[in-house]
Amino acid sequence: MISDHKWNLLTDLKEILSLFAEVTTELGGSKYVTNSLRIRMLIEIINTLTTNPSENYTNNDEQEDAFEDEGNFNISKPVLTFGLLDEIKSKLYANLNKYYPTITTDALISSILDPRFKSLDFAPDEQKIKIEQYLYELFEKEKGGQKETSNNSHISSGSGLSINKLVLNTMKDKEADYQIFTSNYMA
Repeated sequence: MISDHKWNLLTDLKEILSLFAEVTTELGGSKYVTNSLRIRMLIEIINTLTTNPSENYTNNDEQEDAFEDEGNFNISKPVLTFGLLDEIKSKLYANLNKYYPTITTDALISSILDPRFKSLDFAPDEQKIKIEQYLYELFEKEKGGQKETSNNSHISSGSGLSINKLVLNTMKDKEADYQIFTSNYMA
């Protein structure tokens, strides 16, 4: 006979594992963009698994791999369930941390460019600042590359306006548009 405590444990495990199932199903979609969802869902799983964040961060290297074979188990022998849920969550967290050790700025680019997640409400504040700075740096780098390309081009159009002037005027317009875009988009 299964005790109430064990039923509660199974219910809690079902909730945790169903989150993995939902994320797997959602990220397995092929008719919609999933890359911008990836980091948001990973953070959601990590937050669900984290019982005590400082404890999980310090024990990462000490955790064994949950997928390693630990030998034969005697299924007729009772299992001590006290603390088992926290142990399972800790092992799942350690393995997630093993495969996804840090959330990089590059990984968040798709999320910030997706209108659904542009606020990055799931990311820490320092990560939000880094991604906004990184996006601005990418824009500046691209803008510099376009200026260099436009300066090397000496083709002129039939109307007498050079391509360089057209590109530079377009870039000035784009820069003004970008300033408006970033201030409105990030708001």
